[in-house]
Amino acid sequence: MKKLVLILFMVVLAFSRDLPTQFDLRDYNGVNYVSSVKNQDGGTCWTHAVMAAMESNIMRTDQYYQENEPNFSEYHLDWWNGFNQFQNLDAEPTTGNGLEVHQGGDYLVASAYITRGDGVVMGEGSHSFETAPPFESDLYQRFAPKHIEWYTMDQDLNGIDEIKECIMENGAIGTCMAYNNQFIDYDYNHYQPYSSNMLPNHAVTIVGWDDEREIYSAPAPGAWIVKNSWGEYWGHNGYFYISYYDKWSCKEEFMGAVSFKDVEEKDFYEDCPPSKEIYIHDYHGWRDTVEEISEAVNYFYVEGFENEYNLISRVSFFTPVDNCEFDLKIYNGFENGELTDLICETSGSFEKRGFHEVSLEEFGASTSISPDTYVYLKFNNGGHPIDRTSDVPVLLGAEPTKTIVTSKASPGESFYKDGNEWKDLYDYDLGEFSQSANFCMKLHINSYTSIDENIIKDHSILRNYPNPFNPTTTLSFDLGYDSSNIQIVIFDVSGSIVKSYQLGAQKAGVHKVDFDGSSLSSGTYYAKLISNGMAISTNKMVLIK
Repeated sequence: MKKLVLILFMVVLAFSRDLPTQFDLRDYNGVNYVSSVKNQDGGTCWTHAVMAAMESNIMRTDQYYQENEPNFSEYHLDWWNGFNQFQNLDAEPTTGNGLEVHQGGDYLVASAYITRGDGVVMGEGSHSFETAPPFESDLYQRFAPKHIEWYTMDQDLNGIDEIKECIMENGAIGTCMAYNNQFIDYDYNHYQPYSSNMLPNHAVTIVGWDDEREIYSAPAPGAWIVKNSWGEYWGHNGYFYISYYDKWSCKEEFMGAVSFKDVEEKDFYEDCPPSKEIYIHDYHGWRDTVEEISEAVNYFYVEGFENEYNLISRVSFFTPVDNCEFDLKIYNGFENGELTDLICETSGSFEKRGFHEVSLEEFGASTSISPDTYVYLKFNNGGHPIDRTSDVPVLLGAEPTKTIVTSKASPGESFYKDGNEWKDLYDYDLGEFSQSANFCMKLHINSYTSIDENIIKDHSILRNYPNPFNPTTTLSFDLGYDSSNIQIVIFDVSGSIVKSYQLGAQKAGVHKVDFDGSSLSSGTYYAKLISNGMAISTNKMVLIK
């Protein structure tokens, strides 16, 4: 048995600084970390709030290297979220039931779309509202956060400093409000008192705050600076203020304050080794929590396993509560009621509830190992998040309504520990929604097709330093043994070759190649390492002039 033990340390940044009384991501030390104001079509405020927060995060964390600002597609999420009448792959038929396209959604709906790998996209043809944009396109770039975290504060503002620190460090956050003329004044100051029964009906994005902002009828000064999606001619060039004491903003459990963290571009060459797949059972993500369950398992059959060299790169899941500790193990067998053939384990904790990716050191799985993979996850408290058929509260549409959205499950997919016995979640009593639930755990696989195992083990991943660079950088790789034919090919984002190095036969050891981008424009480029005609590794490089 091959066993790799990984210990994951989650480092929580401790803030010792005093928070400023005013803060604005549009001018943070002279730099703007907020994308342009957009003008939404239909009931798509929630998609605009999601993309505005993600765009701000990738700008704030310096992970966006293109000349133009990020412009993620709100309408790809609107059409392809999987909860609507246009498409629900868990329903039969897959069209005609669920939410009405263009008429609302929320941050949980968005998190399901993002975490199963369907989005987020950017590129030509992705911004169509009247008709569905293509689900996939060679013109798209894809982006995703590694973490989606939910924050809240109470009526006495306990928790507000944590939210402010998150905005300063990670960029804008999504929030909600009940928009009504009775709650907003002539100077675009919004305050809904706690005595009001109106539910949230609009999603927007917080980009900063002003502790001294006076808002009429609010119990005390202080307001969030908020980006809307109604164009630059509304409000203060598209912006307005929401009182700290508003009933819903930063207080609603799943829509009050949502941060999309560590947003990054996915690999451009998905058709080159390694191909990347996400194995899931929770198509609709986090729909409920079973508080009585602490130990859970998802079973995955890795298709084509016998023909591929598979590397488990990550496992992702939702944590149900703040300060949640986890134990994660991966097995290749289940016999006589017990998990067997442990191949990997790790443990750690996350400070905030929400979606999290756990990166594992990649380990080989030879053809002699079973394609059956069991992901075990134990939480110390809070229960276990599940996907199930659910009544989705469409609070961010034209009017508050609820719609039943079908989720699908099959026996033998998810299991839970009841005492000393493993039982099938399919048989768990969820009332009218029984036999529709799966645990929210996803297995991320990198698959190398038809490549000798020694090549994978003995060729290191191609890297370059410095990165970003201007105008020169050094590409490096390691060979574990003599190789008869090595190439490095440099592409631009359109797939055109800008440089090719024919290195021929190379001895074992570390090799370096200097690359000069003086004749190229600023932008993203990709270097591909090829051994004996087989692509081994693709590395993203960023040229900034």
